[in-house]
Amino acid sequence: MRKPKPTGNERTKAHARPYRVDRARSLNELEGWRPTPRAPGDATTSLVDACERACARPIGALTADELTRLLQQHFPGRFLVPVALDLLRDDPLRAARGVPGDLLQAVAARGDAFWEEHPHLRDELRALIAAHEPALAASDHASALVALDFLRRHR
Repeated sequence: MRKPKPTGNERTKAHARPYRVDRARSLNELEGWRPTPRAPGDATTSLVDACERACARPIGALTADELTRLLQQHFPGRFLVPVALDLLRDDPLRAARGVPGDLLQAVAARGDAFWEEHPHLRDELRALIAAHEPALAASDHASALVALDFLRRHR
């Protein structure tokens, strides 16, 4: 007999502790997605092409730019946020797409439901922002304001 999928509070409990993600696998592999074949002449946008390429790469090899783009397009954070946090540890205001702190902003802007479902990631981001709070408070970048707002909401 198959076990039913967790819902509501059961699902939250499922991610209460850190979990290991194989960073050598692509987002397509981790999610079980298959690339959609295209007919010759099918038009796509550069955004779609960039996301499809990033989804096919191992998540551990994604650049800050690719992570920012995927997070801003609401791809699954449970695999992407841990990789992004690793990149942000040394420099939370690192410019991924030419804008200082855009990766931090993409991570901190995840909805509250995501952070409730992944409290270990929330705690890790909260610690990262708190450790850099003086520098973020002195910054005039929008990303710093988003990060400080995250810290205020999740203290």
